[in-house]
Amino acid sequence: MIIAQDLDEAAAMTKTLESMPTVRSVMTPGKIIPEEQGAKLEVLKKIQQQLKGMKLNLDVSSSVDVDRARRTLRTLLDYSLQGRAAATKYSQGE
Repeated sequence: MIIAQDLDEAAAMTKTLESMPTVRSVMTPGKIIPEEQGAKLEVLKKIQQQLKGMKLNLDVSSSVDVDRARRTLRTLLDYSLQGRAAATKYSQGE
């Protein structure tokens, strides 16, 4: 685990790490948290207002690839457990 001091350093480190042939993947908070989140939330609020009262069919159970979803969730869980373990180790000064 590598910890950057700020967003600029994190972006530079990510770019460097992703270019290395021995690095399989790089996970950063920036890949999870959307950019310009405030502006996007405003757009979503406007869309929500326009959709009020509409009846939508939200049952997508027949089109969901359950096995793929399980694999994806397992990978996400594994990454989060690894991150938790590393954060715990880091916070204990090891």
